[in-house]
Amino acid sequence: MIVLSQDKNKVINLNNVLAIWIDNDVLDKTESFFTIEAETDGSNIELGRYNQEKRAREVFQELIETYCNMDNYLADFLHTKIIMYKE
Repeated sequence: MIVLSQDKNKVINLNNVLAIWIDNDVLDKTESFFTIEAETDGSNIELGRYNQEKRAREVFQELIETYCNMDNYLADFLHTKIIMYKE
């Protein structure tokens, strides 16, 4: 499964990702944000940046659920194509 980063400058193949996590980055004592990051062959890639931890967790959970259900999505897609082809 491929994912487009929030800034739309990076495409990441999740099959090549070693780890994915939420990080709390603090720029200074007044500004902090949460990033979703992925590690691929030794480098870290920022997938998205969020002002609230809750939103970062929601996006993270959606990403994981979509990845885990990818086989189901593919099966549904292929099943639909087969039905359309038979008609």
